[in-house]
Amino acid sequence: VFANTRMLINENNLKLAFDKIDSNGDGFIDLLEMKNILGNAKEDYLNALIEVIDENNDGKISFEEFKHYMNEIVKIKID
Repeated sequence: VFANTRMLINENNLKLAFDKIDSNGDGFIDLLEMKNILGNAKEDYLNALIEVIDENNDGKISFEEFKHYMNEIVKIKID
């Protein structure tokens, strides 16, 4: 079941997803963009999610951080 997920999580697809979330095109996902994509999620939840993914603690998510996080999720589900 999750093997198909691994095929979907390739760099091109991750970049497409990242670019969709990064609506202002600055190369980062911030709180406002997370709100736009996740709608009714509480701000505390979104801040916690950013904190988990944001490896350098600059308050925003780069593509490399996003890619690393998504690949870790897939590893956990497959292994």
